Amino acid sequence: MQGIVVIEGIEYLKMYNEFSAIAKMLATVRDYVISHQGGLIVVVDKKALDEREYALLRRVLE
Repeated sequence: MQGIVVIEGIEYLKMYNEFSAIAKMLATVRDYVISHQGGLIVVVDKKALDEREYALLRRVLE
């Protein structure tokens, strides 16, 4: 494994950005990490997102 990226504070990003933009950014980071044989850890409080956003986040990061 080349390295690990840890992303925390999705709730904070959501205060200033649309969730679709956050999901797109996370998808880009995920693709980059995978292409460089790294690991990605996203820390999120499930209660801070609604069901649709949480489901989308899980789909994007799988």
